[in-house]
Amino acid sequence: MDGWLGTGAGRASAPGCIQPLGLRSGRIDDSQITASDHIGNWEARLARLELSGSGARASLGLKDYFIMHFTLSYSLDQETWSSYRGNSTKPAYIFNGNLDGSKVKENHLSPPILGRYIRLQPVTIQRNPALRMELLGCDVNSCSFPLGLQRRLANNPHEWLQVDFLVMKRITGVVTQGAWSVLTQMMVTEFSVTISDDGHSWSNVVDDGTQREKIFKGNSEPDEEMLNLFDPPLFARFIQIHPRGWVNDIALRLEFIGCDTQQQH
Repeated sequence: MDGWLGTGAGRASAPGCIQPLGLRSGRIDDSQITASDHIGNWEARLARLELSGSGARASLGLKDYFIMHFTLSYSLDQETWSSYRGNSTKPAYIFNGNLDGSKVKENHLSPPILGRYIRLQPVTIQRNPALRMELLGCDVNSCSFPLGLQRRLANNPHEWLQVDFLVMKRITGVVTQGAWSVLTQMMVTEFSVTISDDGHSWSNVVDDGTQREKIFKGNSEPDEEMLNLFDPPLFARFIQIHPRGWVNDIALRLEFIGCDTQQQH
């Protein structure tokens, strides 16, 4: 699927983003489901929840065959993959899967993940790795492609990070991450946003209720990926991130999410 936000179920940090993404309904086509291997006629296309086949977020094994623990990885381009770590410091978060082949097991992703491709890797299995699944999440306004940049800023409340997209963009969100310096955590805990069409005249993104500068929640852990959605989306060529709070030093790795303004799907 192109540009979706995966949350698992209702505890994720993107409210309302808990819709089935289409394995069960068939919205996700057979050609979009692949596997590293399969046994006999149990092809990857059968990895759909409550079908008589083998597959992740809400998962169901097959009789005496099921996956007890698994990990997830995700990608925007099918070349660079990231392991889902949740709020853990371990290389990958290990999810609890099924204890039998008849019950549905849901796993909640907090923070959520943003990607086009997702992989499930079995860690422990019962006899053979059989799995039927559904993915829960949402399409971020049909506009969720990376616009991206990474940078570390100096420690100054007047510092800002500016991005020139060269053309007008529809910006639907930003994913932020801190960093480490040896054993020292560095991260931005709060920030505000300004936008511009020409790089000279700037407008604050304001809180709907107070009409004052909106303060976005940043990171509480340096390795976590914190997603903030812009609702309604921002339309701008230039965008600035202004740190308003940080731990130790201002360190900011980020990805802007959005699309060209003329994109309709």
